[in-house]
This record gives sequence, structure tokens and C-alpha cells, in this order.
Amino acid sequence: MRASALFGAFYLATLFMQQVLGTSAPVTGLAYLPLTVIMIGASWAAPALLRRFGIRAVVSCGMLVAAGGLLWLGGVTPTGGLLGNVVVPLAVAGAGFGIVIVPLTDAALSGVAPSDSGVASALLNVSAQLGGALGLAVLATMAATRAGERPDAAALTDGYGLAFVASAVLMAFCAAIAMAFFRRGRA
Repeated sequence: MRASALFGAFYLATLFMQQVLGTSAPVTGLAYLPLTVIMIGASWAAPALLRRFGIRAVVSCGMLVAAGGLLWLGGVTPTGGLLGNVVVPLAVAGAGFGIVIVPLTDAALSGVAPSDSGVASALLNVSAQLGGALGLAVLATMAATRAGERPDAAALTDGYGLAFVASAVLMAFCAAIAMAFFRRGRA
């Protein structure tokens, strides 16, 4: 489910930047640079956070941070600037996404026999790709349906905003699942 929110939000943010804000492809690509750097930094910090706070707290908080960034992104406006409208909210979401990558991978592969680790890793990657594809399809459909037949900036923004909020709700739901199913304690 995490991949559903992640893939869909990134794709729709790209469309928003190019179709509504009118940014070029190179500028759109550069707009993802802060998100990428923060996501990498957060994933590097995740093992220390896991040791200190445990998987339940790290995953739940990371998903809530990502949900907050996506919810902020849901407030996009056609007249807002690139930095405050998209880049900063995506960076916040990226911090949350980065924090959860390591513990979720660890949780998915822990307890797997070394001889089965390749298969378990492949299943993890396949499930992320399938979830991402499904999430992208659902979120893009939501955005297009909300925008309707009006391809103007206001209609597109309304559609993208709805999809970003739906992504935030999905991440908050994932946080609730993590709270319910991960054990307390430190790794």
C-alpha cells in the first residue's frame, strides 16, 4: 500500500508541475532533487532510529510524516509557486518514505531462511511494483474523474489535489496498520 501512495503521488506531482505550473521537464526533474536527497538521508538514519525506538514507532511515525507531506501537497493551487506548492511538501513526504523503507524491508525479510532470501526479496519487490501500479491507476483515475472534461488549470488542480489527499489517507491507514500489527520494543 505504501508503494501505491508513493508511485501515484510522484507521477501526479510531475503532471501537476508540467501541466498546471508549466515547468519544463528539466526543471521538474530538478524539483525532485530535494526529495531524493532527503529520502536517502532518512533511509540512512532509519537503522539508528530502529535501534532506539523500535519498528512500530519508526514505521508508524514515518508513514504519518509521509501522510502529512501528501496532505500538504493536496492543497496545491494553480497560482502557487513550485517551491512551496510542490517541492517542500514532496520533501516532507520523502522524509517519511525514506524512514520506512529500511524497517519494512527488514520486517519482510526477517525470519526468512538464507536459502529463501532471494525468493522473499523478489516477492517483496514484485508486491511493491504491483502495489505501485495499482495505486497509480486508482489515483490517476480519481484525478481524471474529478477534473472531468475541463482541461483548465483549476480543474486539473482539483483532480490532482483529490488524488494527493487520497494518497495521504492511504499512508495514514498504513500507519494504523503498523500500529496494530508491529510489536512494541526495540530491534
